[in-house]
Amino acid sequence: MKNTIILLLVLFCQTGYAQLHDDFSDGNFTANPAWSGSSSGGDFSIFNNRLRSGSNKASANFYLSTANSMGINCSWEFWVNLQFSTSGSNYADVYLISDKADLQSNQINGYFVRIGNTEDEISLYKRSGTTGSSTKIIDGVNGSVAASNNTVRVRVSRDHLGKFTLEREIAGINSSFINEGTAIDLSHLNTTSFGIYIQQSTSSFFQKHFFDDFRIGALNTDTIAPRLNTVTVLDSTTLEATFSEAMDSLSIQNKLNFSIGNFPGLVVQINTGTDPLKCKIRLSEPLSTGTFLLTVSSVKDRNGNNIGNNNTCPLSYVKPYRVKYKDIAINEVFPDPSPQIDLPSVEYVELINTTNEMISLNNWKFSDPSSTAVLGNISMMPKSFLI
Repeated sequence: MKNTIILLLVLFCQTGYAQLHDDFSDGNFTANPAWSGSSSGGDFSIFNNRLRSGSNKASANFYLSTANSMGINCSWEFWVNLQFSTSGSNYADVYLISDKADLQSNQINGYFVRIGNTEDEISLYKRSGTTGSSTKIIDGVNGSVAASNNTVRVRVSRDHLGKFTLEREIAGINSSFINEGTAIDLSHLNTTSFGIYIQQSTSSFFQKHFFDDFRIGALNTDTIAPRLNTVTVLDSTTLEATFSEAMDSLSIQNKLNFSIGNFPGLVVQINTGTDPLKCKIRLSEPLSTGTFLLTVSSVKDRNGNNIGNNNTCPLSYVKPYRVKYKDIAINEVFPDPSPQIDLPSVEYVELINTTNEMISLNNWKFSDPSSTAVLGNISMMPKSFLI
């Protein structure tokens, strides 16, 4: 029973962090996962536990694809060996995102990495319809796959904001991934398929495309929603909100995601600074004395987690009041408590707030001929008394 539980946990972790992983060590591409393609899959074979092109057609293209539903906040990684010098007629496209399983379709919406082409580079393209609609959105370094035998590992990530990052590692040249560039694009979010599309010209290129170690998985494991921790009144028209973690800079700057209960005005601007946990909230009119409730909705952290229900925080504000003579008055003095008669055995002075305003006594001074006391952070409510 214990071994069964451990096995289930291992399988759960694997499926939770990688939607697809195929290294062809099972000797086939018909199961776990199942691939399909041109010529009913006959244009590919398994050779030494690696996927190998098998088409013997000149001036032709062929493909192989498998199901994939991950299109955002995920990463793709794969190994490629092209045993020839690439050209405009000899290259390999790896479709990261495609709304069609048939990669020979005239209409595809998605993104693909092209390895080769006339500039012998590794670049990321967006396709919106026909083949002619393909546009390069990350232009890789020219000549990176210009050798007669090119082995490369490619890694692409796309975060929840749609930011693509393209990286490559050339076998025997680079010991770590090199960043080819980044681009933000949210044109295509949904996908059904992942796959390989190969263009070849003459027999010199037959069966010289090898692929291995395909991996598609979640970009991060953070699924915890952020929290609105505190809100501070900086002045009558400016608040500062503090969150539990670094926030997404786009959703946090949308003023429509912020509202203040019991406040007749509007939120007019959200400003962010160097601290990703904080933002400043500008109001259309000054706060009046009272208690309010700040509500933040639809904002996300940098991993795409929505704030959910941890999104409210109360705040209080006392409108500054210019104190006038006799607003605070000494109402009673008790200088001689001994002998004690029904009162505490202490001296005291009783103050009264004669106004209809809340008045702060912070840093006020109380003096007699021999000494001076500085009052702390004390406020007196309208018409109230203070001993």
